[in-house]
Amino acid sequence: MSDGLSHALAEAAAALDREDPHTAQAALAPFADQLADDVRVARLWAGLLHHASSPQGIERELARFAQAWAHDPEVMQIAAAGAVRWCRRHPLEAPARREPVARAAAECLRRAIHARKGGRGATERHALHAALARALTLVGPAVDDDALHAWETALTARPEDGEGWFGLARLHTLRGRWRKGLEASQHALTLLDVPAVRWNLALCATALGEAEVAAQAWQALEHPAHVTLEGGAVVPDLPPVEVCLTPATLGLDGQPAGGDWQVEAVWVQPLSPAHGRLVHPTRLPGPADFDDVVLWDAEPESFRPVDGRDVPRFVALAVLRAGRAQTLPVAGWLPYPKALMRVDAALPLGCFVHSFDSPRKGDFHGKLVFPKGLDPASALSALEAAATIAEARIAPIR
Repeated sequence: MSDGLSHALAEAAAALDREDPHTAQAALAPFADQLADDVRVARLWAGLLHHASSPQGIERELARFAQAWAHDPEVMQIAAAGAVRWCRRHPLEAPARREPVARAAAECLRRAIHARKGGRGATERHALHAALARALTLVGPAVDDDALHAWETALTARPEDGEGWFGLARLHTLRGRWRKGLEASQHALTLLDVPAVRWNLALCATALGEAEVAAQAWQALEHPAHVTLEGGAVVPDLPPVEVCLTPATLGLDGQPAGGDWQVEAVWVQPLSPAHGRLVHPTRLPGPADFDDVVLWDAEPESFRPVDGRDVPRFVALAVLRAGRAQTLPVAGWLPYPKALMRVDAALPLGCFVHSFDSPRKGDFHGKLVFPKGLDPASALSALEAAATIAEARIAPIR
């Protein structure tokens, strides 16, 4: 091994350890042509994948690894793990961009499994199939049976694997199979008592309405949860958070909302660390609206500074309960910025108009919010009268 390559490998390894991908890539770049021949270069290059900015670039690199290193399960697992990590770090990427990366990772692992005839020994077989299951979980519902089969194979080879049972719990959770997610989380907890497992357990119990189970899980995570008279597990005094609604969010019928990929971040007042109530109407059509109760995943997608606080932004998993209000899109013209305040003051109790933008003189778009006990025709009649008082023009969008 040349001194140059030896130094580059050491520099790249140290850079990866401190999460410095630019230095690692710069060190390895002069030796990129050895990726298919030198396993040390291949392993370190594979370790860079999750830092990539382009999903297409990751797919190309995975294809190179699959071509050159299918016989080496360690290289295949490092490369696939990098792709899986990238997918997890970008949960709001459109499926058309994210899922091909997970599919490419799964293809790498399938080639390794085939090359090794399923894995030489229970340990290797378990590792390859568990890695395959994690990749398939991120491909989506279309390959659910394959993901379940991969977890079954992995856990048959090593039934004491707590991380594997947690991975199976996550698959069920992401698909809205709350009962199976809860059971797999409970089994994982007997083998792996870590916060992530308890969080997933609490999340599934919340979705199922099993308040005592959820409260116990939150308490074990040092959240002062209690069960209300209405039968819900709540943690008081949590600050508002942002939650992203997507077409993948499960509606009240348990099915994804569907449609073109659009993401809307909404403010939510948490009832617990994993569920809460929307505090304003949504701009986009989607699975939830004002006052609905939604459930979100554990890991924040990002943080956003607001009024001196880093507000976490989560990804919504499902709508748990419909709210006590209904909404209608409205638009019109405001004669002055505070016209909406006069409109709201003239509306019946429980009714108000929400503006999607800061109210100002001129064109206006928003939603009329009114109680479910009030029929839409009466609500619109009240809006017309209130708008007249404020000298505004507001009408429903047909």
